[in-house]
Amino acid sequence: MFEVGFQELVLIALLALIVLGPEKLPKLAAKLGHWTGQARSMARHLRHQLEQEVSYDELLKQKQAAEEALRKATSIAPELNQDLAPGLETNHTEPALVQDDFNPVTLATNSSGTIVETEAKPSVSSSTS
Repeated sequence: MFEVGFQELVLIALLALIVLGPEKLPKLAAKLGHWTGQARSMARHLRHQLEQEVSYDELLKQKQAAEEALRKATSIAPELNQDLAPGLETNHTEPALVQDDFNPVTLATNSSGTIVETEAKPSVSSSTS
């Protein structure tokens, strides 16, 4: 394709100096630098917009896949409910109350080294009101 090397750049600079003169050349170089900066900024902005569009399309595909999975799960739910309903117990009772006369058991070792259960000594609590 079209390539510009160092020698071509020097030749272009010399021709510009001869044609424009030393008074107009710095102003032209400043404008050229400004235009180059704007072109780079526009290219960066365009690339950013394209990346956003691509990520938006990916998010849209993920959303559609999630909605499809939700539709499938919703359509299967009544079938699962019918399959599981006979096995479910519908008679729910209140939980049993804790007994007040709870006797804790402690573990101890006897003289032969085996573990045996012994009843804990009841603690006497006095309540003064």
